[in-house]
Amino acid sequence: MRVVPLADVRDDAAGGKAYGLARLATFGFDVPPGFVITGLETEQPIPDVVLRAYETLGGGPVAVRSSAAGEDGASASFAGQFETVLWVEGATALREAVARCLGSLRTARADVYGRVVAGKAARAMSVVVQRMVDARAAGVAFSIDPTTMRRDRVAIDAVDGVGAALVAGRVPADHFEADREGRVRRRETTGRAPVLTDEEVARIARGAAAAERAWGVPLDLEWALDREGRLWWLQARPITTPLADLNEFDARQGDDDVYIRFNIGEMIPGAVCPLTLSTAIFAIDQAVQRMMVWVGTRPRVVPELQTVCVRYGHVFFNMSRIVEFGSRVAGVTRESSMHALCGRDVPEVQHFVDAPWPVRWVNGLRYAHYILRSHGRVEDLRRLLHRVSFEETTDAEALFRDLDRQWPALIEAYFLHIHGSAASGFGSGTLEAILAGGGRPTPEQEREAARRIGNAGAVESAELLAQIEEVVERLMREPAAAERFAAAAPEAALAWLRSAEAGETGRAFAGFLARHGHRAFRELDLRQPGWADDPLPLVISMQAMTAARRRGPSPRPSRPAPP
Repeated sequence: MRVVPLADVRDDAAGGKAYGLARLATFGFDVPPGFVITGLETEQPIPDVVLRAYETLGGGPVAVRSSAAGEDGASASFAGQFETVLWVEGATALREAVARCLGSLRTARADVYGRVVAGKAARAMSVVVQRMVDARAAGVAFSIDPTTMRRDRVAIDAVDGVGAALVAGRVPADHFEADREGRVRRRETTGRAPVLTDEEVARIARGAAAAERAWGVPLDLEWALDREGRLWWLQARPITTPLADLNEFDARQGDDDVYIRFNIGEMIPGAVCPLTLSTAIFAIDQAVQRMMVWVGTRPRVVPELQTVCVRYGHVFFNMSRIVEFGSRVAGVTRESSMHALCGRDVPEVQHFVDAPWPVRWVNGLRYAHYILRSHGRVEDLRRLLHRVSFEETTDAEALFRDLDRQWPALIEAYFLHIHGSAASGFGSGTLEAILAGGGRPTPEQEREAARRIGNAGAVESAELLAQIEEVVERLMREPAAAERFAAAAPEAALAWLRSAEAGETGRAFAGFLARHGHRAFRELDLRQPGWADDPLPLVISMQAMTAARRRGPSPRPSRPAPP
């Protein structure tokens, strides 16, 4: 067992926290004076040499912090897994605090973190004892913005007093963002007045940026301002979570290609998560490529995205590739391709030279064959889904391997789904063309086509709205219940629908979820839970529909008379 002055620590043998503090002091940052206890076993009595070091420090209140081997390192931080005891004063309290820190090495929480996150348990525990900072304000600072990953921003969270409650997540903090010169660019305060002045934010931001330059890596730092306004640095650790690359899934094709958000922007508005980009979006592009190979406009399917573009997590159609497809297939034109997706001409898209007529006619026949084969794809998809099964396991690694094994089934499922929709897509375009007399459909003719398709029956997606309206209509038969439902908080409204009191309405709602619970308002994004898992968005829509019905019914379009 040894007691080492904090300033004399030269490597991480004394634990990550002690080494980080010593490096900060070496770089010239103000670090509270203290010492490190190394080599002390968990059950070993606290020797008198520790108490003498405490007296040499001047006695009084101190902070006692765990400093485990492997803690606050470059591969894993162990942040929050080990013990810290503040405002420790006197020999008895110091012995108890040191024992608590040593004991935290063997907690189940630290052991699980070490084995799952760090790949190994922390091996040994040292203890840092420092003079306690009587903080007016304290908090954390990140030398890069951890949410946007902007390296020109420093993110600072601050609370009144010591920062332990903030680090533990028990209290809200004022949030500041500053550039690396210290100019405040954004602030979010939680009280009547900001915890920090702009000058204090600037000092912390410049200090964090300087620490990163000295250390050579982005840092997560803890700091405190004492009652006299002096800035103290209490901890420094490399940011171990891999920095998110907002452009990781960016995919562009030709420099002259034109990308659009029409249509796809309605299906998946806003940015989508990396899981969606690497699975669903990839599978959709593969399915469209397979269609193009089937028709003869592409020689083969390639792994790179060809028909969609991704930029900063947003998904676009490559309109140039779609128009190019039309230039090689009889029956498909530049204008029809643009109108199908955009509803208008997109003059920025280059004009492709049409393939020779024999090629276009052959490809047109292949396209017709592709469409005619679409009717059996629903049954093919059902058979595929019946063959797919997953192991029942709580082992994350085994589950990942199982998901990876099913990857070809996902690609095939998207192909079957898109192929199965080909006839309906072609049919809706044909209906619009008939209503327009062969010309470009007007908005009124497009609405009429949509109305006829919606009222045709046996179109499940088109009938979805009608089915939820039927649930609302059942509710409207009980005016008092409808009034309470519309005015209730969404959580209360959902609880009522699930209760026996809801009666027929509740059973209708349960039946709707049983059939359509896999759907969602933004269902293509895999992070969006389906209605069965999170019915609240659906309930909120039902409340709006109920309130509108109570204000006065709107006439519903009638089905056209059968010919």
